[in-house]
Order: sequence, then C-alpha cells, then structure tokens
Amino acid sequence: MAKDVPTDEKDRRHCVLCSHSGDGDTNGTARLLNVDLDAWVHLNCALWSHEVYETQNGALMNVGDAIKRGEKTVTILDICIFIYLLFYFCTKMYCCS
Repeated sequence: MAKDVPTDEKDRRHCVLCSHSGDGDTNGTARLLNVDLDAWVHLNCALWSHEVYETQNGALMNVGDAIKRGEKTVTILDICIFIYLLFYFCTKMYCCS
C-alpha cells in the first residue's frame, strides 16, 4: 500500500535555470522536468534557452548545455551582491573613507 502524501507540504523542487520553486500546470509550459538526480527545469525555461530544441517526437535536446551556460552567467543580482559585500567589508576594515 502506498502512503498518502500530505498536500499542504511545499514543493521543494526548483528550476536550475530560473531558480523558481514549484511546478506549474501539468499540461502547460511551467511544469518541472527532471533532468538529473534532484535537478529540475521548467519546460518553458528550457525551450527559451538558445541551444535547446524539441525533436519531432517531443524530446528536448541540449538541455545540459543550457544548464552549463546558465551556471557561467553572471546576473545583475550577482553584481549587486558583490558590490554590497565589497562596500560592507571595506567600511568595516576602514580602508574606505
């Protein structure tokens, strides 16, 4: 017998391309697809990636390449965090006036 999974538990899966958590409509583009052990990607995120294409039988190709490229991408948020930390630690060390 299978145990019933509580429905009030939050979905902990997140997309490795956009970092949003949770699954969307199961028939839509926001559904999470498993790409590796505990690695998920939204269908729409994969399809919007430059190198990903869909074959005639519905298979997504080059998703791994898109994930690798995404890991190398520096975002505006990354830059802002870096500048904040640089300023914070610089003022704590009294190297900036």
